[in-house]
Amino acid sequence: MIALADLLSVDDRILGDATCRISSAVADSRAARAGSLFVSIAEDREVASAHARDAIARGAVAVVAHAALDVGVPCVVSARPGTVLGRACERLAGGPTSRVPCIGVTGTNGKTTTTQLVEQALLALGHKPALIGTGIMRGPAGVEPSAFTTPFGDIISRFAKDSVDSGATHLVMEVSSHALDQGRADGVHFRVGAFTNLTRDHLDYHETMDAYGASKARFFSDFDLDYSVIHVGDRFGAALADSARGKVLRVAVDAPADVHALSPTFDVTGTIAEIETPGGRATLRSPLVGRHNLENLLVAVACLLCVGIPLEEAVRGLEHARGAEGRLERVSDAKIGVFVDYAHTPDAIERVLAALRPLTTGRLVVLFGCGGDRDRGKRPAMARAAVAGADVVIVTSDNPRTEDPKRIVEDIVAGLDPITSPVLVPPELGAARKGHVVVLDRRAAIDLAIASASEGDTVLLAGKGHEDYQIIGTTKHPFDDRVEARRALRSRPEAV
Repeated sequence: MIALADLLSVDDRILGDATCRISSAVADSRAARAGSLFVSIAEDREVASAHARDAIARGAVAVVAHAALDVGVPCVVSARPGTVLGRACERLAGGPTSRVPCIGVTGTNGKTTTTQLVEQALLALGHKPALIGTGIMRGPAGVEPSAFTTPFGDIISRFAKDSVDSGATHLVMEVSSHALDQGRADGVHFRVGAFTNLTRDHLDYHETMDAYGASKARFFSDFDLDYSVIHVGDRFGAALADSARGKVLRVAVDAPADVHALSPTFDVTGTIAEIETPGGRATLRSPLVGRHNLENLLVAVACLLCVGIPLEEAVRGLEHARGAEGRLERVSDAKIGVFVDYAHTPDAIERVLAALRPLTTGRLVVLFGCGGDRDRGKRPAMARAAVAGADVVIVTSDNPRTEDPKRIVEDIVAGLDPITSPVLVPPELGAARKGHVVVLDRRAAIDLAIASASEGDTVLLAGKGHEDYQIIGTTKHPFDDRVEARRALRSRPEAV
């Protein structure tokens, strides 16, 4: 057990006995037990008080909150409760993230693919990495779901300790902007921090792009990194590289950079490129498709170099890596190409369509929607990116949540110019060379997209990727774009 005062920074204000002994720290009041420090992330004082009282009833002996709480136990007032939680949990767990090389990847797009590329390459080379990422945590200690892309510090430290105690050799993490803003990963001792890109997303939370960018930049200013791997093909990344901490490795596909590609080639089977790095030159062969995935591969190469993997081994490991499920995942061996991708931002749609265009001899068809109860401003921008990159656009539902799907679609369609993208009706879709159609029901929209496709066409089902559910209201309904696509393909006449 550790004295409360020894778990805090000089900026934290203690009201009450600073010598009380702490055995654990938790963010969920239901996880509190005898000797726990309960950390309230909620900014609302009444909510924080209610959660604190629940934690105290379960055995918590002190609390941390944004404001003073009169709950009968010592209270720590902190501007960043998440930071207190992360650092306290790391210390109480014995510093597990300082015992293995830790790699964190942040950015709007590419976090999941890049972290899983690093994980899969390490596995192929005989190492035992642990991974924390979107929807999942896995490693030598086992596999478990994650409610967040980057969980709170108590979950991180517990998982890291279990993994290291079970023989993990590395820890690879996605580091989200929400986590950086809330201090969830502030207790982690990252050796490597990597940045992929910054494009519009999460403005329902951050409100402005400046605030969103500042949260990402915090990873490279506030953490004691040994290495910063920065994709400088991104404008924000190029500026970020000039101020990032540690040794900076700049990465780009074809711009001047420490790690860059020479004469890459792309086809439906994957990517081949000569990779030039400070450690020499090697040929990279990957089953991943498209320029945006080459960017992810280069960031992965640089991360592997930073943790001591020789270049030849890094590219050999990446030859066996297939990246993340639902990221430009091909689900068809038929004469039409059907791909599923998680792209749910304007930039991601643009990148994925750009990757598929040179592989398409016929029409490029994209199906997408936008999530409900989220940033409305990106909806018309999604539509513009879809029209610019595809021939035929099918607008449908994604996860409408508690918002009216019709209203979401109206916001999307507002970004479509009827001249450059005329309105189509379903019977016209098979012959249409350009235009858009609205089909609210996602299953019916997938059926239409695949039934209307001809040989040489490519169909992209965008937005949900690996997700196996659709959130309607507050309920998760089973729904997987890959399953629906295969069902629709079996219904095509040539499949009968």
